[in-house]
Amino acid sequence: MSVYYFIWISFFFIVNTAWDIFTPKTPTFHIANMKDRMDVLYGASTFCSSLLILMGLISPTVRQLSKDTIVPLVLAGFAGILRGLPALCPYKPEAERKPEPEPKP
Repeated sequence: MSVYYFIWISFFFIVNTAWDIFTPKTPTFHIANMKDRMDVLYGASTFCSSLLILMGLISPTVRQLSKDTIVPLVLAGFAGILRGLPALCPYKPEAERKPEPEPKP
Protein backbone atom coordinates (compact mmCIF):
# COMPACT_ATOMS: atom_id res chain seq x y z
CA MET A 1 0.00 0.00 0.00
CA SER A 2 2.87 2.36 0.76
CA VAL A 3 4.26 1.84 -2.74
CA TYR A 4 0.83 2.72 -4.21
CA TYR A 5 0.76 6.02 -2.30
CA PHE A 6 4.41 6.77 -3.05
CA ILE A 7 3.89 6.27 -6.80
CA TRP A 8 0.79 8.48 -7.00
CA ILE A 9 2.22 11.23 -4.78
CA SER A 10 5.46 11.20 -6.79
CA PHE A 11 3.44 11.44 -10.00
CA PHE A 12 1.53 14.47 -8.64
CA PHE A 13 4.74 16.22 -7.53
CA ILE A 14 6.50 15.55 -10.85
CA VAL A 15 3.57 16.80 -12.95
CA ASN A 16 3.02 19.83 -10.71
CA THR A 17 6.71 20.79 -10.68
CA ALA A 18 7.22 20.25 -14.42
CA TRP A 19 4.09 22.29 -15.15
CA ASP A 20 5.36 25.02 -12.80
CA ILE A 21 8.76 25.12 -14.52
CA PHE A 22 7.39 25.34 -18.05
CA THR A 23 4.35 27.59 -17.62
CA PRO A 24 4.62 31.37 -17.93
CA LYS A 25 1.70 31.77 -15.49
CA THR A 26 3.84 31.21 -12.39
CA PRO A 27 6.87 33.07 -11.07
CA THR A 28 10.30 31.77 -12.00
CA PHE A 29 10.84 28.34 -10.49
CA HIS A 30 13.11 28.14 -7.47
CA ILE A 31 13.80 25.12 -5.28
CA ALA A 32 13.20 27.21 -2.14
CA ASN A 33 9.51 27.43 -3.08
CA MET A 34 9.08 23.65 -2.82
CA LYS A 35 8.08 24.02 0.85
CA ASP A 36 4.91 25.76 -0.36
CA ARG A 37 3.72 22.61 -2.14
CA MET A 38 1.98 20.96 0.81
CA ASP A 39 -1.37 21.40 -0.95
CA VAL A 40 -0.02 19.09 -3.67
CA LEU A 41 0.72 16.46 -1.02
CA TYR A 42 -2.79 16.83 0.40
CA GLY A 43 -4.39 16.68 -3.06
CA ALA A 44 -2.32 13.66 -4.07
CA SER A 45 -3.14 11.72 -0.91
CA THR A 46 -6.84 12.62 -1.24
CA PHE A 47 -6.78 11.41 -4.84
CA CYS A 48 -5.02 8.15 -3.85
CA SER A 49 -7.39 7.39 -1.00
CA SER A 50 -10.45 8.10 -3.12
CA LEU A 51 -9.17 5.96 -5.97
CA LEU A 52 -8.47 3.20 -3.47
CA ILE A 53 -12.06 3.38 -2.19
CA LEU A 54 -13.44 3.06 -5.72
CA MET A 55 -11.04 0.26 -6.66
CA GLY A 56 -11.96 -1.59 -3.46
CA LEU A 57 -15.60 -1.62 -4.48
CA ILE A 58 -14.67 -3.75 -7.49
CA SER A 59 -13.86 -6.64 -5.13
CA PRO A 60 -16.93 -8.83 -4.50
CA THR A 61 -15.97 -9.25 -0.84
CA VAL A 62 -15.73 -5.51 -0.22
CA ARG A 63 -18.92 -4.92 -2.19
CA GLN A 64 -20.76 -7.47 -0.06
CA LEU A 65 -19.45 -5.96 3.20
CA SER A 66 -20.35 -2.43 2.14
CA LYS A 67 -23.76 -3.21 0.62
CA ASP A 68 -25.60 -0.48 2.56
CA THR A 69 -22.87 2.11 2.07
CA ILE A 70 -21.98 1.68 -1.61
CA VAL A 71 -23.64 4.92 -2.72
CA PRO A 72 -21.90 7.09 -0.07
CA LEU A 73 -18.58 5.38 -0.81
CA VAL A 74 -18.93 5.98 -4.55
CA LEU A 75 -19.89 9.62 -3.94
CA ALA A 76 -16.97 10.09 -1.53
CA GLY A 77 -14.59 8.39 -3.96
CA PHE A 78 -15.56 10.56 -6.92
CA ALA A 79 -15.66 13.71 -4.79
CA GLY A 80 -12.16 13.00 -3.51
CA ILE A 81 -10.85 12.42 -7.01
CA LEU A 82 -12.37 15.69 -8.18
CA ARG A 83 -10.96 17.44 -5.09
CA GLY A 84 -7.47 16.01 -5.62
CA LEU A 85 -7.04 16.54 -9.37
CA PRO A 86 -6.57 20.35 -9.20
CA ALA A 87 -3.37 19.74 -7.20
CA LEU A 88 -1.71 18.91 -10.50
CA CYS A 89 -1.96 22.56 -11.58
CA PRO A 90 0.67 24.88 -10.03
CA TYR A 91 -1.36 28.09 -10.33
CA LYS A 92 -4.85 29.31 -9.47
CA PRO A 93 -7.54 29.91 -12.10
CA GLU A 94 -7.75 33.39 -13.63
CA ALA A 95 -10.77 34.29 -11.49
CA GLU A 96 -8.91 33.60 -8.23
CA ARG A 97 -5.62 35.31 -9.08
CA LYS A 98 -4.93 38.78 -7.77
CA PRO A 99 -3.94 41.26 -10.44
CA GLU A 100 -0.26 42.09 -10.37
CA PRO A 101 0.46 45.68 -9.38
CA GLU A 102 1.63 47.89 -12.20
CA PRO A 103 5.27 48.94 -11.94
CA LYS A 104 5.85 52.43 -10.62
CA PRO A 105 7.47 54.85 -13.06
